[in-house]
Amino acid sequence: MGLMLIYIGGFIGYVIFPAAGPRYAFPEEWVWLNGGKLFHLTDRVVWHIGARLDVFPSLHAAIAIFLFLWLAEYHP
Repeated sequence: MGLMLIYIGGFIGYVIFPAAGPRYAFPEEWVWLNGGKLFHLTDRVVWHIGARLDVFPSLHAAIAIFLFLWLAEYHP
């Protein structure tokens, strides 16, 4: 139930308060990593069709914190 509430709250928050990703919000400060051919291919794909809205902290962080607290409470 807790995970579902986190997902619902997170997605509603993303819809109501979208945020520009760091690549678009701070383009002068965004430092690109260098990699091989696969990196450059995926970078072009993300640049052309990637999501222009994201937020930090993400739902990944919220879920990880929830699971950590749940395990701390219920795991012996």
